[in-house]
Amino acid sequence: MSGTNNIVIENPFGEPISTENVQIFLKFSRRCYLSCVSFIQSGLTQTNCIPYLQFGISENCEDLLQVVVPFIWKNAKPLIYQPDFLDLSTNEINYLMKPAFCNAKEVFEHGLLCESLSEMLLAVYAWMNVDPEHRQIEPSVNILDRNEVQPGCSYHECKNRSKRSAEDDVTAIHDPRSVILEIDLTGEHQEIGFAECRILDTRTHAPCGKMYFMSGKGTKILFELDLKKSVVESIVRCPFNSSCSVMVCQTDCLVVMCTSVAAGFQGNHETTPIVWSLSLKEKVWKKGPSMTFPRSQFSCVFGDDALYVLGGMQKRESPCVTVERLCIPSGHILGSWETIAEIPFHRYYSSVGFLNGKIYVVGGQSPYHTSQMYCSNSLYELDLQTKVWTRKATMKRERIGLSIVGFNSCLFAIGGGEISAPWGVHCEVYHPKTNKWSRASSMNKPRRNAGTFIYNGKIHVVGGHPGCPTVEEYDTRTKIWKVLTNYQLPTYANCKSVAFSG
Repeated sequence: MSGTNNIVIENPFGEPISTENVQIFLKFSRRCYLSCVSFIQSGLTQTNCIPYLQFGISENCEDLLQVVVPFIWKNAKPLIYQPDFLDLSTNEINYLMKPAFCNAKEVFEHGLLCESLSEMLLAVYAWMNVDPEHRQIEPSVNILDRNEVQPGCSYHECKNRSKRSAEDDVTAIHDPRSVILEIDLTGEHQEIGFAECRILDTRTHAPCGKMYFMSGKGTKILFELDLKKSVVESIVRCPFNSSCSVMVCQTDCLVVMCTSVAAGFQGNHETTPIVWSLSLKEKVWKKGPSMTFPRSQFSCVFGDDALYVLGGMQKRESPCVTVERLCIPSGHILGSWETIAEIPFHRYYSSVGFLNGKIYVVGGQSPYHTSQMYCSNSLYELDLQTKVWTRKATMKRERIGLSIVGFNSCLFAIGGGEISAPWGVHCEVYHPKTNKWSRASSMNKPRRNAGTFIYNGKIHVVGGHPGCPTVEEYDTRTKIWKVLTNYQLPTYANCKSVAFSG
């Protein structure tokens, strides 16, 4: 290198930098830099990825960030339990979300598939609901500069509109702590290679102390029970006449799964689970995506902002052995159903519980093709992180139609019975830490497929017996069940699935 620059700059690693050795230093420093990135990549874990992300952003290390960001996306779900992730600043969260606004093809080339995107959105939603006292609230910034927009990349509020192009507006997230980003990767948007995005306001909340249920012999009507005032009011007519399998209240939305029966092969029938969401503020129903595998006699449970459907029966009485998941943070449906695991056993009418990131399948009925149907007392656990099933301790009684509710880090198996006598008063408690069952006090009324919820630190059971539905509560401290006579529910109330806003 020729020149007259004789300035000598101090080198913190040894020999001073000069015109004679600067190229050598640049060459080897680049190699050293890339070696450091490779070293970090080989040892990335859920524990150290967040500090490396913060370092890469503060030091503007793009090569390091290209390694760390995809790793965080692929491990987003377990990271929501890491304090380092929940303490990230606004700008750091904004940087993490940059891939969501890139060209979809480019995103998928980096291995950021739809499942990673859904889990990253749920992680950001968890971050928004935590506001540590010492979090650095930095001014929000544009995730993308207008000059950086790739073909097929767009972002703005969702309206009733047709396909979009690259000329659509790119908008900043104004306050990531009060909104959530929804990206629709289904239908026509998936085919043309970009994600439909919209901001969903999550600052409103559903009224507290309310229980929601459906009633009606033909047309179904949604009702609301004010647990404080003991008043029942009709809310809105339902757009379906079928029974409800699960009902969940989130923020100001109600999510319902029901079934639609259609004529099938050779006179048989297949039952397709359908998800509906209701805005409690606007009283407007919206239909969700169809499941991958139509099924009947399935089990379902809600947990960690997602709805899970397990097992059941397909056409020609063949068992369905898949577990499907639909992400529904704050009552807003994200994306489509995805198969996350297979079931190594066959059960129908099983009861399902959710506790600490794990799904528990309890009891149920043997497949129809066996010589003799029987009730089961089995318990299976599905770890949603490892997707591994584990058989756990069996209940003391074989049962179907029991209700499962998680409380105080335990699972309560309430009511149900045998095929010949399906109503029962028995209650058992499963303790995951010790993998043991214990008996609890029996209810006052025999019940089957009753609704359950937690209110004022007590377990509440609704319906599940012939005649007018009743409400019964259980105090885990006194071990006493008590029938609550101040709640008068309609005669035809379907309380198999109830939603509670506490």
